[in-house]
Amino acid sequence: MIPAALFAMLAINRLGAIHAVVFGGFSPPSLAQRMEASRPRVIMTASCGIEGTKGPIAYQGLIRTAVSKSAFKPEKIIIWQRDQQRWEPVLKESGERNWQRLVKSAKNRGLKADAVPVKSNEGIYIIYTSGGFDLPLLLRYGSLICCVKGRLDCQREFCEKLGATR
Repeated sequence: MIPAALFAMLAINRLGAIHAVVFGGFSPPSLAQRMEASRPRVIMTASCGIEGTKGPIAYQGLIRTAVSKSAFKPEKIIIWQRDQQRWEPVLKESGERNWQRLVKSAKNRGLKADAVPVKSNEGIYIIYTSGGFDLPLLLRYGSLICCVKGRLDCQREFCEKLGATR
């Protein structure tokens, strides 16, 4: 995962919106199925994925094919351009935008977004699991469960691995 993906997730939460994460390796039909289930207004993606020694895997064809197959069409596709494989051309008429250019433009204009308070039972992210069904099972997590899970994960990862006590 690139750092920009983490920043995007945190920014989306700050705006009070819900996000879902889909990592590379999904086929266009699987992506289209998830788009129809979650109905995203925006897709934020990298131009490619990097998996070990395989080299860059272009996402442009995968995303565009998924959008064309999906009955639901997102308003925008925001692309983080990686040096290893560029997404060219970026089709503005199709709602595609260059992530780095958007950030630079917002900074130059002094644009900032205020944080939105989110109640503990409001959803902040969606996770999918196959669950043995034909369609993905959509699970919506609220901010409280996310915070508790995050704290427990940190305890497990950092305290137990370093031999620290609680």
